[in-house]
Amino acid sequence: MAKFVLVLVIVASVSAGIALDRAGWRHRKQLWQLQGGAIGLVAGYLLGRTKLI
Repeated sequence: MAKFVLVLVIVASVSAGIALDRAGWRHRKQLWQLQGGAIGLVAGYLLGRTKLI
C-alpha cells in the first residue's frame, strides 16, 4: 500500500509540474498560493500524524 501511495504521489507531482509549466506568467500568483496551500496541507498532516502538538 505504501508503494502505491508513493507512486501515486510521484505521478501527481510530475503531472502537476507539466501543467504548471504550461501556465502563463499572468497566473503565477495563483500558482504560488496553490503551492503554499499544498505545503501547509502536507505539513499539517505530518504534524498531526506524529503527534508533536
